[in-house]
Amino acid sequence: MSTAVPKDKHPALVRFGNAVRARRKELGYSQEAFADVVALDRGYTGGVERGSHNITLLNILKIIDKLEMSHSDFFAVFDEAPDEEGDAAPARAKTKAAKTTGRTKH
Repeated sequence: MSTAVPKDKHPALVRFGNAVRARRKELGYSQEAFADVVALDRGYTGGVERGSHNITLLNILKIIDKLEMSHSDFFAVFDEAPDEEGDAAPARAKTKAAKTTGRTKH
């Protein structure tokens, strides 16, 4: 049995995963419930949140849609400076509805 050397996680994948996790929690979803909503395996979505999976564009768009954010608002997290650990700050964007009404979802 061979032991594979773990790959370093790409900072962009970690940043994406942290933004997904932060917004998922803001919306009150458990990881399992969110995986059901986006129709992906819970283990896989956990890997996405940890920055372990380089997911397809179609799954990225599906996730962002279920996070109730515009694509541009979600990806604005990549314009923010990383925190002390080099991770992304949580996604701080308005929901799709808030863009039209000026209010955030609570």
